[in-house]
Amino acid sequence: MTTALGIAPDSAGKGVDPLTHRKVLQSHWASVGIVTGLGVSGRSDLKYNVAAGVAVCSRGSADGYTEAYFGGGATAAVSAGDPSNPRVDRIWIKARDLTQGDADNQVVIGVTQGTPSASPVAPSTPAGCVRLLDMTLPAGATSTQKATPPHSADYAIPYGVSVGVLATANVNQQYEIPEDKQWKKRVSVRFTVQTDRTVNIKWKARASCGSDNSNMASYFVQLRVDGSVINSGVNLASSWIQGAFDEIGVLRFAETKGIDYDVIANRGTHTAEVYVLGNPAANTAPVTLYGIQNLTVTDRGVFR
Repeated sequence: MTTALGIAPDSAGKGVDPLTHRKVLQSHWASVGIVTGLGVSGRSDLKYNVAAGVAVCSRGSADGYTEAYFGGGATAAVSAGDPSNPRVDRIWIKARDLTQGDADNQVVIGVTQGTPSASPVAPSTPAGCVRLLDMTLPAGATSTQKATPPHSADYAIPYGVSVGVLATANVNQQYEIPEDKQWKKRVSVRFTVQTDRTVNIKWKARASCGSDNSNMASYFVQLRVDGSVINSGVNLASSWIQGAFDEIGVLRFAETKGIDYDVIANRGTHTAEVYVLGNPAANTAPVTLYGIQNLTVTDRGVFR
């Protein structure tokens, strides 16, 4: 049995043990990472500087999470850059724990040096540590001053919160939609969620069917996630259209229109795609997409 946070220890001194505390903290966060601060920068020597800040740390899901404050400081020194190739160094933070074999109970930062290569990759994060940022050290570097991050930092996400736009992709190209009764992939994007989430998949594009006032037209759209069509519309008239779809009406004016659907995305990485198909009916004009055609995936919050 366990004692709840906020309840005093009993007469025998039994209260909240550290693992229970860590498991309660874990329930508040969907992922580990930076909460605030902890920016990484180069220096005039071979160390990296880490600003003060707070991170959510973990030794693994079974061990729960800790919330760790670091007051700012420098990592240990790394080696100078390889004469010929760059490398990627990984800067990390760790909440040490005496009961799990560490030297003390302090919050520390460190760096793991990567291997020089024409196409360098980051080294693995040491066990029990959480990555703050990777830094690419140029070939021949004698300091970390010109090191640059190959990507953004990882931030801790509070459980249940909506994190906004997860991914977006644009095509900026005039495109006449073929009327060959075949679905054509127009744009795709990959996105990752840390827990089961409700996400919104949205397509928006500007389309026209020419300058003749008598012209009328439409095109069909399918939104797919991991290869499965998520549209709720069902084709009842044209047996050559495979699967559900939405039809978007088009006039001679280059109007911007779109569709969007909410879906449940399980924890992990997914692919969202937009497929379009021209309307081959004899009394409709060809449809041309103009300017930016956009696919956006937006997080709406945790799915319970």
